[in-house]
This record gives sequence, C-alpha cells and structure tokens, in this order.
Amino acid sequence: MKRDELRDALIKLAQGKGLSAGEIDHMARMAVQGECDPLPSEKRGEPFVFGQREAIFADADFYVVVANVPKPHAQVDLLVAWREYVNDLRSRSAIRASGRELSFMQRWRLFLNGYDWVRFWSVRHPEAQSRAAFAEALKQIDMTGRQVVDEANARLREAGNDGLGED
Repeated sequence: MKRDELRDALIKLAQGKGLSAGEIDHMARMAVQGECDPLPSEKRGEPFVFGQREAIFADADFYVVVANVPKPHAQVDLLVAWREYVNDLRSRSAIRASGRELSFMQRWRLFLNGYDWVRFWSVRHPEAQSRAAFAEALKQIDMTGRQVVDEANARLREAGNDGLGED
C-alpha cells in the first residue's frame, strides 16, 4: 500500500468510526509503541499530556522547558516525550551558553527538569543500553545530591543552625 492510499484508508476509517484523523494517528502510534516500550502496558499509570512550557526568564520566552515531565510509569507517547526531552535539552544548553545570571530557583528548576527526564528515560527508553546509561546517570545525580545535602547540613551546623534535616 502506498503512502497516499494508506492516508486515504485512515481518513476513511476515521470517518466511518466517527473519529478524527488525529485520534486514529494516536491509536496507531500507541499500538506500534507497545512493541518497543519496555514498560508493559499493564504497568502504565494515568495518561500524561504535555502542557505548557515554562519560561526560565521573565523577559525571554524562548528559554523554556516543559512545566511537567511525565513520571516513568505514565501513559505517554514516547515519540512526543522524546521531542520534548530534546527541546528541553537544547533549552537548558542555550540557557547555560547565554551567560545570564541564574537565581537559585532558576537553577533548581533546570536541575529538576533534567533529573526528571533522566529518571523517565532510565525506565522508558526503548533501548536497554540507553536505559542503563540513564540509570547510571541517575545514580550519579542522586549521589551528588546526597553529598550536597550533607555539605549544606555541615555548613549550616557550623553556623549554628539545625541543618536541612536530610541526614
């Protein structure tokens, strides 16, 4: 079947079932995804739809990341997730390259975005080798995070404070 014939058949199917071509497209992609998604369908949670992107700087709306990254077990279109991940990766890189001063909260927001994507792909990347690489990166991030908390607690205690409470 040629591309035009396939398109026409899908449009006819959509019309016959009272669905939009977009709905048929989504169902077809989800069926194909089932063959490459490492997470069995019965273990997937609630459907996830990407929402708005969040601007990091109030005066520059082109430095944006997704407001919410899907949880590793969410029902999500992996192709859409990959596109959003790559967009966020490019945005974070552009923000670093911009040389602009980042507040603590802006740095934290970017850290969480990257962390959440690494966590997501450590479970959902279609290739086992890539999942393992993301899982290793996640371990390194977690270890570094624990070291930062330990150091912050030590410094706070030296200054006479109770610390962060994460010991």
